[in-house]
Formats: sequence, C-alpha cells, structure tokens
Amino acid sequence: MAGLLARSGYQVKLGPKGRDGGIDVFAERDGEFGPELTLVQCKRHRYDQKVGEPIVKQLYADMTLRNATKGLLVTTSTFTKPALKLIEDVRYRLAAQDIAKLKQWLTLLRRGFR
Repeated sequence: MAGLLARSGYQVKLGPKGRDGGIDVFAERDGEFGPELTLVQCKRHRYDQKVGEPIVKQLYADMTLRNATKGLLVTTSTFTKPALKLIEDVRYRLAAQDIAKLKQWLTLLRRGFR
C-alpha cells in the first residue's frame, strides 16, 4: 500500500511492524486546500474473515487523535454489515477498500503507470 500511495503522489512513512493494532502507513501530501494526512490500516485476512465495526472505530479514533485528514482501511477480505454502515456514516473522513475494490484499484494504477 505504501508503494501504491507513493506512486499516487504521497510521501509515505511506515508504521511499526507487527500485530500492534496501529497505523500501517502514514501518507502525506500537499493537497489543493492545504496539507493532508491519510492514515492507512491494512488487514490481511482470509476471505471468510470479515473486518468488523471495531476495526473501523479504532481507525476513526486514531484519525481523531492524530488530527488526520482522512483514513483508509484496506483488506484482502470484506466488511461486516455494521462496519459498512459505519464507513458510510463517516464517508467524508474514512474510505474502505475490500478485496474487489483493491483488485480494481491495482488494475487502474498499473495501467496508469505503464
């Protein structure tokens, strides 16, 4: 994810490695309206292990505590219904990419960087 964001114009810094429950990527850029900080949480799960609402809440709390502009939650799985509802409720502050959207994004980025 850090490499993809870097190719999209962000300055990236990796968070601590391991199962720390923290931020995986800090992505910064100078946006049209000023500096932006996007916090990225990556969840590498089996397809049948959905990401739940508590993970979304954790990322949202981290964004608030760090005054981040936006959050991005990416998974190799999908999201539970309560998680999707919360993501929709805070859609202007937090985005989510499940495996289908992630594959689509990767395909678009590959085409754009050839």
